[in-house]
Amino acid sequence: MLLRRVLRVLGGMNKVPVCQVRVVGSFLMIASYVMLGGFTVVARSVVMMFRCLCVVMRCFF
Repeated sequence: MLLRRVLRVLGGMNKVPVCQVRVVGSFLMIASYVMLGGFTVVARSVVMMFRCLCVVMRCFF
């Protein structure tokens, strides 16, 4: 029963030319670079906040 559903879904899929697959792949690479850049920005800001916290704690003690 499950195999029939899977085969029906696979049979109903449209075939995509290779050039369109490459375009989608390049867009995914751009998106991954943007996400990686955002992660580095967030990581740097967290490190900076911990440094500021250390400075504040030193001032109290």
